[in-house]
Amino acid sequence: MSTVHGLDVNDKTQCKHYSSPKDVIAIKHPCCKKFYACIKCHEACEAHEARVWRRDERGAEGRLATEQAKC
Repeated sequence: MSTVHGLDVNDKTQCKHYSSPKDVIAIKHPCCKKFYACIKCHEACEAHEARVWRRDERGAEGRLATEQAKC
């Protein structure tokens, strides 16, 4: 499994900011190529501004769902 960065991230990719049963997905940020539990975690941990995926860059490789997720 890929490393999910953030604040207080658990094995379900939930973090300090989002920890409901539905918060079980991480997003790969195109600016740094790292998975973060949420945008707030990215803002807290990185010195650069987050970049949104361009429409032509979007795909499944940008998302990481835990095995517990039922998305």
